[in-house]
Amino acid sequence: MLAPPADLRDPALAASLESGWGLTVAAMTYRAVGWGSHHWDVTGTDRQRWFVTVDELENKRHSESEPLAAGFGRLRGALAAAGDLQACGRPFVVAPVPARDGEPLTRVGGRFGVAVYPFIDGQSFEWGEFTSPEHRLGVLGMLAAVHAAPAAARRNALTDDFAVPCRDAVEAACDGAGVIADCGPASPIREIRCGRTAAGC
Repeated sequence: MLAPPADLRDPALAASLESGWGLTVAAMTYRAVGWGSHHWDVTGTDRQRWFVTVDELENKRHSESEPLAAGFGRLRGALAAAGDLQACGRPFVVAPVPARDGEPLTRVGGRFGVAVYPFIDGQSFEWGEFTSPEHRLGVLGMLAAVHAAPAAARRNALTDDFAVPCRDAVEAACDGAGVIADCGPASPIREIRCGRTAAGC
């Protein structure tokens, strides 16, 4: 995500970190990295660094009619499962740090989910071919370790229902009743009957 949410100010996020994790913020910088979540590089007054993510819960829903709580539940299940994998001896899984209440994330501003991770200095790789046979085997080993995890690692994982996210919005755009403007070859669908932009799905 290239920019932070317009309706989530740094003071509100800092207050959430203080109340949820006891993390007193000395500095925080937005990082335009990754996809799907918003990210901050946060330093506490104790000089410890953290990687903070914020997800817009409305984008975790499967339809416009679902409450934000449904999106929060899906996000919680995924993050809790990461914590369970780590606890079951998969140290390569970087799980969120539990908040004071033991949960992997908290809500802020009603429509956002916040999670805190340890800040890790590491090497990233471009998507595509592996850099070496050793690299390929290392990734394969981690995949095998995830799939061989004990049942305890699945206690919070949600079963995929194979629902198509935003299906109601897609159907509304395709039924001929929607209002579709600026439909050039490089233009997004700007407006559909349900009122959401295509980028919001």
